[in-house]
Amino acid sequence: MPYKLRSLIIKLTYMKTIRYVLTLFFFAFTTITFTQNISIEPASHIGGNVACVATHGDYAVAVQAGYLAILDLNETNYGQKAYLDLPGMPTDIQIKDDFAYLSSDGLTVVDLSDPMNPTVHSRLELDADGDSQIYLSGNMAYMTSGTTGLYIIDITSPDSPTLLGNFSNGNNLADVMTSGNIAYVLDINWVRMLSIDVSNPFNPVQVGFANLNGARSIALTENHALVTVDSWPNIG
Repeated sequence: MPYKLRSLIIKLTYMKTIRYVLTLFFFAFTTITFTQNISIEPASHIGGNVACVATHGDYAVAVQAGYLAILDLNETNYGQKAYLDLPGMPTDIQIKDDFAYLSSDGLTVVDLSDPMNPTVHSRLELDADGDSQIYLSGNMAYMTSGTTGLYIIDITSPDSPTLLGNFSNGNNLADVMTSGNIAYVLDINWVRMLSIDVSNPFNPVQVGFANLNGARSIALTENHALVTVDSWPNIG
């Protein structure tokens, strides 16, 4: 089960090595082994400013500026196997089945069925600005992009992703995740986490909020939202 923690992708196995793939100001792989204690050991380094990364089977899919790279996780040096120019400058990625969904000033769908030959499968143009984040749930994609807000997109057909609705309060909206019919979105301007009812994707409505100073990214468990912050948060 992959957990989206902004630029951290975790591949969970049991009683085996767990590989963490991290994106920093450069691209580095770190192998972490769980025993009684946790040991961290650098495994490989690939230059470049990597915006986001995800795993797909035995491959890592990394986005650097306006291109995508496929890296083989079974090789010692995690060699690059394929390269694809991308429209826009994607800042987040989610993978479902054999497709990668990349958020930028629009939504780009990349076909990964042949990892040696990734192709741009479709593209949905959006009036998006700022760093964008994306989260997939069922046949829906939830994408935030700066002051243009939260986009709700039907991805039932990867051939033709369809915009259903948009929520905007004029502020800079950052990370997003959903639980049931509620999307939890970080509002950078008002320094709070918004609760948005998306049961009607054509008309998403804010139903609550929690003040969180310096919130940057979010992950959900069954009953909790885990939020990274710049410093000790003021909560209210």
